[in-house]
Amino acid sequence: MQKENARYEFLLNISTNALLETDLTGRILHMNAAAEYFLAPDASGSNLAAWFNKQSPDILSKIEKAIRLKLPQNLQLTTKGRSCSLYFYGHGRNCYICIEDITERRQLAVSLERTSQRLDFAERTAHIGYWELDFKYKKIYWSSEMFRIFGVSTAVSSPKRNLIRERILKEDLPVYKEKLRELLHTGHPVEGKIRIRKLNGGLRCCYFKAGIIEDENRRKIAGTFQDLTSLIKTQTALEKAKELAENLNRGKSLFLAQASHDLRQPMQALTMFISALAEEKLTRRQKMLLDKIEASSENLKSLLDNLLDLSKMEANTENGDFQEFNIADLLKKICCEYQEICRTKNINFRCIRHNAVIFSDTVILERLLRNLINNAVKYTKNKIILGCKRYKGYLRIMIIDNGIGISAEEQELIFDEFYQSKKIKNNRSQGSGLGLAIVRKSAEILGVSVKLNSTPGQGSCFWFDIPVLRSLPKTK
Repeated sequence: MQKENARYEFLLNISTNALLETDLTGRILHMNAAAEYFLAPDASGSNLAAWFNKQSPDILSKIEKAIRLKLPQNLQLTTKGRSCSLYFYGHGRNCYICIEDITERRQLAVSLERTSQRLDFAERTAHIGYWELDFKYKKIYWSSEMFRIFGVSTAVSSPKRNLIRERILKEDLPVYKEKLRELLHTGHPVEGKIRIRKLNGGLRCCYFKAGIIEDENRRKIAGTFQDLTSLIKTQTALEKAKELAENLNRGKSLFLAQASHDLRQPMQALTMFISALAEEKLTRRQKMLLDKIEASSENLKSLLDNLLDLSKMEANTENGDFQEFNIADLLKKICCEYQEICRTKNINFRCIRHNAVIFSDTVILERLLRNLINNAVKYTKNKIILGCKRYKGYLRIMIIDNGIGISAEEQELIFDEFYQSKKIKNNRSQGSGLGLAIVRKSAEILGVSVKLNSTPGQGSCFWFDIPVLRSLPKTK
């Protein structure tokens, strides 16, 4: 018997739980080493309730019930910043009490609950639900968002009920099954799009992913369902709005193209009338007025020409007539014309040509170059260079001027339609702001990218690279 008591005494002292015995009043009669450590080495003889401050009445009530009713009692409370579970067992006139420190367990539970809340929030925000299928026990786990996506409550579901297969549209079920067979056969993750019908009849479009995971040596399929219904509706609405805007823009461009074309005839007549009037004997004042009319007429003609060119490109009526040709011929034609124009304006125009066969549209390329040169003529001080040089497998074409230059913040804006810098005095009288917009549109059709290097006060260099099919010998 003495050995048996020593054995029990040993077991009590090595227990990590605080074990103690009290009488009906709560006075501590005996306690093990863990209880001494948890309360105090000299706690024996004191009242247990005194160690738990405000919870004292609850402890005394539990002790009394455990002794008188012979029914186990339990209580959770805190002391010294620790969370505890107390278990009360009546034995004769005394009560045996086990105090279990659950501080870490409770902290872990709180942390897990917070993590669960965050995950639930993330799922609800992203409309992504998570599910698992346990092969061994044939059970299915669903997250809260899965129930929301499928429009069902946990009350109508069971761990063995496969609501995914039940609610997928019949047309999409073969796709889903085939993906799962692929997953089981290859072990590689799968994904796809399916439609599901909610219990209330609503239809949802979902994107699913699935893969195989190992959990405690058990093989499981885990996957996600993302509700794309709202996204698809928004995307559809945006596509319709884009299509409507493109149709309206195309209609506008067609209208402008037609209007510009119709206005060219009276413009040609106006030009003829101005030329006829210039041959008459005019007074100095009449000659001055005629010069102003002629200048306005030229500006109007330039605007109509630009509008017609831009409208054709925006209406997609120009796709480019690409063919092989020697760019030197085109450059020679342009240089001869602009050398004469620049001579009358006291501008030194220099042309550096290159014999190279390219594959492009001569009309659109000529329009692009003319608009860049016209822009240089407007803003240069006294020099313009139209130059070419070989760059790897390309021919780099450059238009350089020593004009006022373009600030960094304006270098992207100048290619917008009707944009005219406010930093240049009387800039609106220089043109319509369509020349560089035509350059951008022309470059898109030709498949080239027009670049710009410019320093305010020193000048600008517009350039682009065009593929060379083959070089030709230099001509004299």
